[in-house]
Amino acid sequence: MTTLNEPGQPVGIFCGVKDQPVWHAVADLCRDLGWVTGQSGRIAAAAVARILIEVDASIPGQEGYRIETVGQNVRIVGSDTLGVVFGIYAFSEQVLGVDPFWYWKDLAPTKRQTIDLPREPIIGAAPAFRWRGWFLNDEDLLTKFQDGGGQRNLDYPFYQQVTHPDLIDLACETLLRTGGNLIIPASFLDVMNPAEARLIEVAVARGLFVSQHHIEPLGVSAMGYETFWLTRGQPRQMRYSDEPEVVRETWRQYAQRWWELAGDRVIWQLGLRGRGDRPVWIDDKKITAQEAGRYISQAMADQMTIVREVDTRPAPPVTTTLFLEGAELMAAGELTIPAGVTIVFSDHGYSQKMQRDFHECAREAGRGHGVYFHIAFWIHGPHLAAGQSPQRAVAELAEVAGKGDTQYAIINVSNIREHIFGIDAAMLTMRDPQSVDLDAFWLRHLPRELVNLAQRYFDAVAPTDDGRLFQDGDGVSVANGCLRAGGGAAKTTKAITPDKLAAAADALEALSRDAAASNWPEGIKNFCVAQFVAAPLILACSYRVAIAAMAGDPAAAAGHIEKMLTQRQVGAVGRFANWYRGDDKANWPGKAVAFARLAKEKEKEKAGAGDVTEGSP
Repeated sequence: MTTLNEPGQPVGIFCGVKDQPVWHAVADLCRDLGWVTGQSGRIAAAAVARILIEVDASIPGQEGYRIETVGQNVRIVGSDTLGVVFGIYAFSEQVLGVDPFWYWKDLAPTKRQTIDLPREPIIGAAPAFRWRGWFLNDEDLLTKFQDGGGQRNLDYPFYQQVTHPDLIDLACETLLRTGGNLIIPASFLDVMNPAEARLIEVAVARGLFVSQHHIEPLGVSAMGYETFWLTRGQPRQMRYSDEPEVVRETWRQYAQRWWELAGDRVIWQLGLRGRGDRPVWIDDKKITAQEAGRYISQAMADQMTIVREVDTRPAPPVTTTLFLEGAELMAAGELTIPAGVTIVFSDHGYSQKMQRDFHECAREAGRGHGVYFHIAFWIHGPHLAAGQSPQRAVAELAEVAGKGDTQYAIINVSNIREHIFGIDAAMLTMRDPQSVDLDAFWLRHLPRELVNLAQRYFDAVAPTDDGRLFQDGDGVSVANGCLRAGGGAAKTTKAITPDKLAAAADALEALSRDAAASNWPEGIKNFCVAQFVAAPLILACSYRVAIAAMAGDPAAAAGHIEKMLTQRQVGAVGRFANWYRGDDKANWPGKAVAFARLAKEKEKEKAGAGDVTEGSP
């Protein structure tokens, strides 16, 4: 076996590619070598290098790569810039043993005296999906995890702080390590704010393509539209029915700014939705639900015209995402989508199952089709604790691939850390839907003796009578219902009984106790504690809160939330010590205060009623 390094000596790296994304990956490779060998890699002349990094046009396909041992050296070559990047990260994972999720797992790579080079070439096959990526959505923990990212001017109670660019850079690195090439780096991203535009610049510097949320056609959300005009001294609401030319001019200015920031790395999004994440007719009252298809179709035609004005590519990549009412309108045949636009079908977030339009709509010859899939989903979860098993992601994305809808795939990953298993399973499926072995999948993350912990966790998530799951966000919803009722009994939109929730909570708490007593292998303790000690308790407590809220018992709800706040800190260790500082969406700390207040009020009312009774004749 040929070894890469002499113990105690740095490894020489020669990079013949001048592109910035490659040099970012080379810097990561130098760091990876330092972790594993104790000696960081160093840039060297080709004559003294042990790792040679080059573009080779003979490598087939887009983003292809080949890693091979040549004499005493290793050669990493790619068919293009991203091919080289993927080759470097494949070398780090498969030869050096660096986990793609090292940051989010707080994982220390295993140190080695020497690195054995592969006897046979490692070849990166063409991925099944052309565009593959992440949407950092509902990212409340990310935005407040690290200060210094800048502020936002957004009329919305969340995401007032911009995620720090260093954290976005780490997310981009992880995405590339898992074989992705596309990112939507924030919710409600407004590129007119330099702090938010910086997130696009970070992603592009990494070589990623960038796109927009389905409520931000050409980068303009309804709230971003309001901010744009407010800062110009002209307060406006987004009313496409009344002021189409003003709306078009706003789209045009944002499209121009996106093109300036990202150029040929932009994948455009078309559509028309309301404020927040609502149908357009909620806010634009002149558009009725019955007329929405016509207005949305006209908006997309306008947006496509703007794209062709701004984007100099012969065939700019453009998508439209059929989410909620978009899926319904498409299934009803009420949308006209411009030629050249990729149609992106969405799963139903509550169930993570593909919707009727995906199953029933005829595919148009010559048009690309793709998928938007929720690993995380707000408000009914999962959010602060994983929900659906990775098996669901594998099954649904494999079905998408089976229909040939492989032009585009993006997954909602929220704050990333809670959803590593689901994210990884989805990314593996995007690369090769036919080769995902779930037994082998678990061994990517855990020693064999710990795999049962993961299986127990996902088996314990409470099933509802209608075939869905009761996730942590469901606990939030039921708790909110009790608070709105002034401490009265809340109802749940999902068919489940308190007894079923209690049984699931018991199973989760038993798992947490067993996991806490485990002897963790060196290096992975923090990750395992977060996943199998803290996460089950978060989910179990959300079930206990829901039971109390359904019974109209604010005192019990407050007690369970206080227990959750204490127990979830078990997983907030290492670099993630202040991870829950940004818990604004579930806002369990705020709910603890509100339930405690209601409990005191109820006690006072009870005491007052008791005094009257005792003093009565």
